[in-house]
Amino acid sequence: MNSRSLLNLGLVVAVAALAALAIYQPGVKKPSPKRISALDADNIAHIEIDRPGQPKVVLAREGKQWRMTAPKPLYANAFKVQGLLGVARAEAHRSYPVSAVKLKNLGLDPAKAVLRLDGTAFAFGDVDPVDRSRYLRVGDTVYLVDDIAWYFLSGGWTGLVRPGLLPPGAKPSRIELPGLTLARDPKDGGWREEGAAKQPESDRLVALAQNWQQAQAITLRAYHAAKSLGTVRITTTADKVPLAFRITAYQPELVLARPELGIEYHLSANAKARLLALPSEKQASGHEDRPAAAGNTPPAEH
Repeated sequence: MNSRSLLNLGLVVAVAALAALAIYQPGVKKPSPKRISALDADNIAHIEIDRPGQPKVVLAREGKQWRMTAPKPLYANAFKVQGLLGVARAEAHRSYPVSAVKLKNLGLDPAKAVLRLDGTAFAFGDVDPVDRSRYLRVGDTVYLVDDIAWYFLSGGWTGLVRPGLLPPGAKPSRIELPGLTLARDPKDGGWREEGAAKQPESDRLVALAQNWQQAQAITLRAYHAAKSLGTVRITTTADKVPLAFRITAYQPELVLARPELGIEYHLSANAKARLLALPSEKQASGHEDRPAAAGNTPPAEH
């Protein structure tokens, strides 16, 4: 190796060493990430969401459950609520005084959404084009944080509704379908088909009841008036008043609507076989593959 090559190699090594010093800064203590709020997410009891052109969303903690009180009274999606509460724990990559930035240039004037956790406002702006962090204003400071919570805000109010058709923990006690009604016998608690000869509880009846208890929507949408193709009424252990679902479509999805609550539950087309008819003996006993689940299976809710 000649002297010129050795010189070039030495320069490369020197540049690499300087780069390592600049990046890792040995002996320099880096500041700890700064939380953007002092809120305790586990104790937050009230959530409000304002987005331009969309109805205001209000969520309230009721014991271990979260309920949507506006725009409609429905159970909230526990997984997504936890995502919203995570904003209270967010740590900033960088921060700037409001007086040092132009809020309009950051998508904060007006804000794309305002999330209030027990009254503390978190205004959401644009995504930084370099590191893809989200601009978030809290009080007189603008922070750059990981862009996680926006996913839970961007789906509108229907995206925050619990996908389960029945209330949390509720079990059906009476199921009225077009052409078929079954109910629990008050004497022994077994399932019986009304109008049929009295006989022992069958696996088929039990399987149908379990399908309803476990059913979850693939997507939820605001109700749009449509012709009724039939009505389903489910009485549960949680409420003596039957839950009424209007069937508005079988294809390409099964759509069960609750017009009084302004919501539609969209399930896979083969959910019709699981929810609106008795399964075969083989399906009920587990000896035959069943149709795909009535909906997707998001993280378990409690």
